[in-house]
Amino acid sequence: MRCVWLKQALEQNAEELNHRVRLARFHSPRFSASAFSGFLAQWLDSLCESLADWPAEKQEQLLEVGFETGLILEQHGRLQGAAAEPYRRLFERVLPVWLSLHPEAVACISALLNTLFKLPGDERRAHFLDDWQALRPEPSQCESFLLVLAWRHGLVEYREAALSILSSVDIETFGLHQPERITSPWWHAWDGRWQEAPQRLGAHKLLNGDFESQPTLGLANGTAVIQAGRDQWYLYADAYGTRLLPLGKTVVLEGVSARVARELRQAIPADLADPCQHLRTESLDLITFKNSYQVLLLPRQGAEQ
Repeated sequence: MRCVWLKQALEQNAEELNHRVRLARFHSPRFSASAFSGFLAQWLDSLCESLADWPAEKQEQLLEVGFETGLILEQHGRLQGAAAEPYRRLFERVLPVWLSLHPEAVACISALLNTLFKLPGDERRAHFLDDWQALRPEPSQCESFLLVLAWRHGLVEYREAALSILSSVDIETFGLHQPERITSPWWHAWDGRWQEAPQRLGAHKLLNGDFESQPTLGLANGTAVIQAGRDQWYLYADAYGTRLLPLGKTVVLEGVSARVARELRQAIPADLADPCQHLRTESLDLITFKNSYQVLLLPRQGAEQ
């Protein structure tokens, strides 16, 4: 361990910190003490060494947040294998620069970590960190930037909150193309292009999907809902991805047609056949199929928020 103050702090607080590790191992039988030790000796040590000139009270706060973060990462299996890479980058490359610019941002680490956990896949996490490194927001901006970037990188249920934030900040900060089009759910504002290609959603649970039975469509409170067996999900979809969020209780669905118009049939990929249901919303057309667990999403161009 290269960071002198971190080594000393770990030794001085060994009894309390070891107790917290024992509790983590009790609640998570697969908890790896060796992986967590590696986190302290490499990731946290690297971060603390880069901030060696911090005042003692800030170092103490960083140790507390860093130690707890390491426990959470190991409890969720994020300190080993490929799953560890985004978090290694966070500690070894992103946080050293961000915290050196904004020491108060140490209070934002937990929120940043929580957002990384929620993002759908390591590729999205990597691109999210690219943006975070480029923007380096001040602590007072952290919550707003997290929402906007989480939306961009796949948490599309945050769309309305992100648009509200973008309407009240200097939009040039985010480098958007033709921001006047951002109210359309199919405009890639960061890339300056329309989402035209159909999207596919869903698979059987045996293939790591959500559906135990073939999905059906409907509306609840004006929002698209997908049902498979007794399970129901709200569907959120735009240019940045698709998300299924479980309903809190079962609801009666409405708004489905068994007829699929000819112009929509022409847009169906060749490997999907026998359309079953069609649901139209303000921004998209949804189609299910008799012999597939997939749902096809067709963007409706020109759709506004």
